[in-house]
Amino acid sequence: MKRQKMTYYFILCMAMLCLATGCVMSNQPSHEESTYVNVGEMAPDFSVKLIDTGERRLSSLRGEVVMLVFFSTSCPDCHNQFTELKRLISENPPKFKLLAISREETMEETIAFRDQYSFPFEMGIDPDRTIYNLYASMYVPRTFLIDRSGKVVALDIEFNPDNLQTIWEQANNM
Repeated sequence: MKRQKMTYYFILCMAMLCLATGCVMSNQPSHEESTYVNVGEMAPDFSVKLIDTGERRLSSLRGEVVMLVFFSTSCPDCHNQFTELKRLISENPPKFKLLAISREETMEETIAFRDQYSFPFEMGIDPDRTIYNLYASMYVPRTFLIDRSGKVVALDIEFNPDNLQTIWEQANNM
């Protein structure tokens, strides 16, 4: 009886711990629920601090096709995506603007990431998620393809090499 009571208390304590830490039935939003800007909608304007060249306002790129990529330097999928971006750049140079923005990163972390991948395009930082929160609540990498009028025409959440290839080709053909 004593052993049965101890087992009951152990299970009860573990259940309370799991509930307190959120590991039981943690209701993570789906990709769709976490996305604030969808295909067909105007991309929210923002100003981002760039690594080397001051600031960039998204609206200053109107008239250009823009691939906007949100990433985190600690995200394995982001590293995979930038490896693939490096390959795509070398095989099929872009005919569009590429703007990558690190989410919740320091300038130093972002510079190290850029240098690791020899990323030759504009890269900025969003240390407090102000920009990212205009577009989504979670999940990186996130890629938004924005047409010349400022409308989102494609998006991808997390890393899928086939989806990135498709968006790359779509951007180069616009």
